[in-house]
Amino acid sequence: MRHPSHFAIQPGWKLLLADMGIDPVRVLRLANLPADLFARQDASIPPSQFFQLWQVIEETAGDDIVLPLRIGQAISVEAFDPPIFASLCSPNLNVAFQRLSVFKKLFGPLALLVDITESHTSATLECYADAGPIPRSMAAAETVFLTQLVRLATRHRVVPLAVTMPELPDRVEDYSEYFGVMPKAGNGVTVTFSKEDGARHFLTANEAMWTFFEVGLRERLGSLNSQPEFICDHERASQGRSAGGAARWPIHG
Repeated sequence: MRHPSHFAIQPGWKLLLADMGIDPVRVLRLANLPADLFARQDASIPPSQFFQLWQVIEETAGDDIVLPLRIGQAISVEAFDPPIFASLCSPNLNVAFQRLSVFKKLFGPLALLVDITESHTSATLECYADAGPIPRSMAAAETVFLTQLVRLATRHRVVPLAVTMPELPDRVEDYSEYFGVMPKAGNGVTVTFSKEDGARHFLTANEAMWTFFEVGLRERLGSLNSQPEFICDHERASQGRSAGGAARWPIHG
């Protein structure tokens, strides 16, 4: 399957890194990315640089913080990306996840698969096609982010029925304390919520605001879809690097 070749970079990333005590300028330098990337309008990067940026953030954070927990919990008004804000405007978790699944590709080479049944709602994250497994720290951060989004919208400490990922993170007891349930090793990166929590009302619901955001999000999605496509595989994408390891992908924006 073919997918967009570039993914949007939001200015909110700079605020998120700063909130965690990580220098955004240093991160961009170590990732061999333009120093003004976070300030560029409609900036986007290819998959290889997306994973490279994540790796640099992880290395820069060091061992003194539980990075996935910090990133997943770092939802603030100032750092909102439009797709996240639009999801918070939804009436409940079920609708929010369905909307988020449509616009997930704006975040990077990930797909969000939502399964709503009579007993539960589950959200599973996958890399596109044959891109390989999601990096361990990214998988953990995504599960925290989805849970944090629901708690922020409901102002209720929603506890998932289950959290699974192929490889458990370090200091898993910290994640158990956060989720309220012990994460388990499994085939996919999945968070499962009860039927009741799936229908729990979002106090942030705002249909008029959702209508406003939807237009812009679909325009952005159309813009990404109009770019040259690639067969997603970050191993093959790495072939675009020089012998010295520097990426030779263009930066859009």
